[in-house]
Amino acid sequence: YADVLFHRPDTARQAFNPKMAAMRLDTGSAADARFAAWCEGRTGFPIVDAGMRQLLGEAWVHNRVRMVVASFLV
Repeated sequence: YADVLFHRPDTARQAFNPKMAAMRLDTGSAADARFAAWCEGRTGFPIVDAGMRQLLGEAWVHNRVRMVVASFLV
């Protein structure tokens, strides 16, 4: 990351790839509700929900599940 920021300090505030500026984003109260459901393990996707509940309960999740949960959020 340091190399990118060193050579392209503008990427700290905008996308490296200009095409990303046109990407649709989820916003508003519906997006907030979906994010809250993800945080609480209530998405309806069993592996995602199990991973988030484990994170909430144990403060630890296996790397594979962490990747699934993070990918789901993105």
